Amino acid sequence: MCNLFVRVVMLLGVCLIVVGCGGAEGPTLVPVSGKVLLDGEPVAGALVQFIPSSGPLSGGQTNDQGEFTLTGPGNRPGAIVGSYIVTVGCPFDPSQGSSADGSTQAPAAPSNCNVPFKYSDMSTTDVSADVPSEGKSGLVIELTSK
Repeated sequence: MCNLFVRVVMLLGVCLIVVGCGGAEGPTLVPVSGKVLLDGEPVAGALVQFIPSSGPLSGGQTNDQGEFTLTGPGNRPGAIVGSYIVTVGCPFDPSQGSSADGSTQAPAAPSNCNVPFKYSDMSTTDVSADVPSEGKSGLVIELTSK
């Protein structure tokens, strides 16, 4: 049940990023990009979220090389300057959210996603990042399967 809750929260966060919460006006964002590695290998298709202690989050999805670029409020590129808890998780297929008879089940993660669950929950992740006023490029988020 907790796993389902975390995935729903992640999906809502991504939806807010895609839909935007504000428009062109909003906080000043600086560019942030990087790469996610699991045991030294690029992680494709993972959702990356930078969650501040207050204010809007920023997020993005990794490409086949594990690279991501953050998008913030109003679907604008970047993140607000500050310190963040970082979550990295597997997206889920909304079509897997309920069975044919209407009973709910935990959504299935894509079969190629191998990010350990601890990184997708902001209460268990040990990943953090600081975004300076000039932005951040080349950030490497190193995860381990152990």
